[in-house]
Amino acid sequence: MPERRRTALVDGQRVGVEEITVELEVVTPILGGGTKTRDVDEVDIIRVPTIRGHLRFWWRALYGQNYDSPRALYAAEKRLWGGTTDGDDESGGRSLVEVTVSVDKQRAAAVDESQIQAYGTDATPGAYA
Repeated sequence: MPERRRTALVDGQRVGVEEITVELEVVTPILGGGTKTRDVDEVDIIRVPTIRGHLRFWWRALYGQNYDSPRALYAAEKRLWGGTTDGDDESGGRSLVEVTVSVDKQRAAAVDESQIQAYGTDATPGAYA
């Protein structure tokens, strides 16, 4: 596996990368899914793009007030989270935030004893990760 980035290119400058590791315990069921309809993905139980999307949403919700205009917020968001180029603008690029997911397979395989039903009693078995 390639070594993680120790620096990142930000506005043409190399800057150090800070690594933050968190361990989270899910307290409500996560509706899992894979590429095949109604089939649980055994490899990517929790997908990185989904987590990145949630983090991006909350970053915008928490820090949006610090910007004078939607355009300024968009520019800052794009610098941090990455984005596509805007026509002649070469400002697109990778996200500075790198997310990885490690799932405790033993805990993930545990039987959900809750009484939560996705769509009634005929719900897809194993729909929750």
